Amino acid sequence: MTLFEHFQLGDVRLKNYNFVCQQTGKCCSHIRGFIGEKEKEFFEEFAYGKLPLVQIIPIEKISFPLWDWEAKRFIEGANKKNIDHKIGPSRVVFDQLENQTIIFTYSIDSDSCTFLNSGKCEIYQDRAFICRLFPFQKSPFLKTDDEFSKESLFGSCPSIKHIVPNIPENFKDMIKFLHQNFGNNFESAVENDHITSWINQTIIDLMKQKVIKPTMNYPYEFLLKRIEKSKKIDLTDFLIEKGIYSQHEMEDIINKFETNYHAKLKLKEVFGNDFDSGNECPGS
Repeated sequence: MTLFEHFQLGDVRLKNYNFVCQQTGKCCSHIRGFIGEKEKEFFEEFAYGKLPLVQIIPIEKISFPLWDWEAKRFIEGANKKNIDHKIGPSRVVFDQLENQTIIFTYSIDSDSCTFLNSGKCEIYQDRAFICRLFPFQKSPFLKTDDEFSKESLFGSCPSIKHIVPNIPENFKDMIKFLHQNFGNNFESAVENDHITSWINQTIIDLMKQKVIKPTMNYPYEFLLKRIEKSKKIDLTDFLIEKGIYSQHEMEDIINKFETNYHAKLKLKEVFGNDFDSGNECPGS
């Protein structure tokens, strides 16, 4: 199917505006400060000690997030390639029951991605969700308190300027349009939103089961000191250690995340028998 070729979705005629990466490298060479104003406001009010999940780096230093199992993979890859990865914890829960820090996400403490070499990614085949979902920031399936806008789905990328105005308003047609034109990138955005929901629900369940007692509404500077001195453990390792999941079950959960399993299920609900899970994004 060629660029701008018409195709039929139900009884709505749409155009094909395939996303093609221009390979400017800006998304990899400028990885700090990518959060929007709304997200920044939320972080400032809630992310520094009011909620169970605590941001332990300043807003101005925030770079793209890595789930804990992704950080493991990145660090292993960096060690093999002799790369100074600069990866460290970014969002954690401090558990008062065992005086330990449970790490949920990591980030790269650098202005540009440490895996970028001469404009090329050193670990492209093993890249993280935040890379795979680009140019998305989120999918339309993610429910927030903010008023929805098509523009809010994306970060700043010159390759989407001609696409956004043509995204249908109708939700079902919007989903079909985005999948048709962004392929696996869109699936990764949907899956990443599922992971975010899974993380939030996991925290709630652990609190209800009294497996953890997160520190909340604690003076931030003192909380940082407690976090610094405490034992550290990744979330996935913690869930195995506590018997919430076996090693095999945790590996299966991560594998389903990595293969966009839940995104495919959600999209199949929209597409029905017409769903093509092999839809690659041109230029990705």
